[in-house]
Amino acid sequence: MAVLQERGFESHVLEDYSFERQMKLFMEADVIAGPHGAGLANMLFAENPLVVELFPETVLKPQFYFLASILGFEYEAIVTGGVENNLRIDIAHLQQRLDEIGL
Repeated sequence: MAVLQERGFESHVLEDYSFERQMKLFMEADVIAGPHGAGLANMLFAENPLVVELFPETVLKPQFYFLASILGFEYEAIVTGGVENNLRIDIAHLQQRLDEIGL
C-alpha cells in the first residue's frame, strides 16, 4: 500500500461501505485498482476510469477485462506471484508496471 499511496491511491474496504457509498466512490474514481474480486464490478458506476486489476498468477480470469472493454474503459492487468488465491507482490515489479502504465 505504501507504493500505491505514494502515487496518490487510497485504500478502501468495500464491504465496510453501504451500497450508496460504494457507488459514489466509483463514480468519482479516475483510476480503479484492486485485486481480482467482486468489488471490481462497481466499475459499472464509473464515468471513464482506468481499471488496473491485480491477479495472482494462479488465478487468471477475464471477467473484468471484458466488462471494462464493453464499457469502453482502459484496462491493465498486473500479474503477481501467488499462493492459492492470495497475491504475493514483488514491489519492484509493481513499481515498474505502474511506471509503464503512467501511474
